[in-house]
Amino acid sequence: MDFAYIYDKLTFDVEYRKMADFIDKVIKKYGIKNTSLVLDLACGTGTMCNLLSDKGYDLTGIDFSENMLGVATEKSVGKNILYLNQDICQFELYGTMDAICCLLDSINHITDIKK
Repeated sequence: MDFAYIYDKLTFDVEYRKMADFIDKVIKKYGIKNTSLVLDLACGTGTMCNLLSDKGYDLTGIDFSENMLGVATEKSVGKNILYLNQDICQFELYGTMDAICCLLDSINHITDIKK
């Protein structure tokens, strides 16, 4: 079985709702007045994308794992979330974002500060 299909069980105690509330609060306090486009780097199974989408943001999630993105897509049925299969160390977007988040241990995937 692939890690993507058990990931949510392993992170059952992560307080995603509180994190989404915090991100929303920070965006509103420091962000562009009309922030709407948010990028979630290393979005995994899409939990944060879903929560931020529920708050009215347009989400793009990037992850290197096709299986993680498969789970994320299943969890996001009916929502307008764009998932891209890319490496967070070298990704390309089709435009600009108003805010970017990278949560939990995702930042550990960046191993070279020069990239």
